[in-house]
Amino acid sequence: MDRPIEVSDVQALRGILDDLSPDGEIAGFVLTLACLEDIWSDRQGAYESLRPAAEGSPIAIFIFRDRLEICLEPHRAKICSSSLQGSSVREVSAATGQWVIPAALISDNHDKILAGAREAIKWRRDGVRFSQPGKKTSKSSSAMDDTQCAIHFIPKRMCDCNE
Repeated sequence: MDRPIEVSDVQALRGILDDLSPDGEIAGFVLTLACLEDIWSDRQGAYESLRPAAEGSPIAIFIFRDRLEICLEPHRAKICSSSLQGSSVREVSAATGQWVIPAALISDNHDKILAGAREAIKWRRDGVRFSQPGKKTSKSSSAMDDTQCAIHFIPKRMCDCNE
């Protein structure tokens, strides 16, 4: 279930992060981001996800214990990765690339990574809305008619994770 993260609710976010136990650089980064953006959080097994606080917005950032994965348009993910040695790109689908950033890179590249994370949140907030899994969607949009990936909240036809 999505839990709104508000700037005034930093203690709740700290509790969520304590449960995940990410690297300290990751935890600090996420707390900074939550003070700058209206985001929702949702725990999914081994990771915590962040998405814009807008109904139907897909996940923008995956938080793992040892890395961040920032969802961007594929060409943007490649550009961001090429500008940060040690990071990589995971091609999720034709519509989404994930910029994978190990925790060790965050401290020395905080501003660059923060800019990428804010870009991801804006992209997901301003893009196509998807319903939550299991909810019925309107037939007015062919993009919303697809069965969704339960992890990435994008049409399964566009997702390569096989979930």
